Amino acid sequence: MTLTQDALASEVGAWGGSFVALALLFFAFTSIIANYYYAETNIFYLWHSRTSIFCYRALYIAFILFGAWVANSGSADNFALLWNMADMSMGFMATANLLAIILLSGVAFKVMGDYEAQRARGISEPVFDARQYDIEGIEHDVWDGDAR
Repeated sequence: MTLTQDALASEVGAWGGSFVALALLFFAFTSIIANYYYAETNIFYLWHSRTSIFCYRALYIAFILFGAWVANSGSADNFALLWNMADMSMGFMATANLLAIILLSGVAFKVMGDYEAQRARGISEPVFDARQYDIEGIEHDVWDGDAR
């Protein structure tokens, strides 16, 4: 961080270091909000329970406070612990996303095949007709407006 601030400050002036700090603050804040929303939405989808949301919120706040407390100690080992925990949590999220991609790949390939078949028949703007597929959980009414 300091190296980046000094590098920018040497090129654009003293305000460069403050700009980097402010940009990092906004990036960190928006990342916290985005990851919170992403996880809460998924937890609600999976369990449909106010209790699960409350537990998630409490755990999320506890981890934020834990991170602030560890970072406040100023030890390089503690920063390494925080980065390792962040990397591990991002790894869990990536693993969950890869699993979802694998589980949904059959549906994706069917729909892509339908798109390519429509293009091969000369349809310039193919339209997805959900009634052609037996996809669990799909809301057919969402797609009815443009179905041919």
